[in-house]
Amino acid sequence: MSKGLKIILFWSLVIPAIITILRIITDSFLGRGIELFSYSAVFLGIAAAGLIFACLSITSYQNPNKNNLSSINGRD
Repeated sequence: MSKGLKIILFWSLVIPAIITILRIITDSFLGRGIELFSYSAVFLGIAAAGLIFACLSITSYQNPNKNNLSSINGRD
């Protein structure tokens, strides 16, 4: 598996799953009601942010001498 794919899978699946599980555990300790459907927004939001972060990480990994924002905007 390539390094870029590992970064994307880690930041879009592993980190959101860990944070969502920790949030469920925290809510159970606080005595709040737990509905799995309500945690889907937490998971999807963190996964979207993770994909953005992973894309920026891969861009900087592939082009270490270029500015990330200029390569995203199409200016080389």
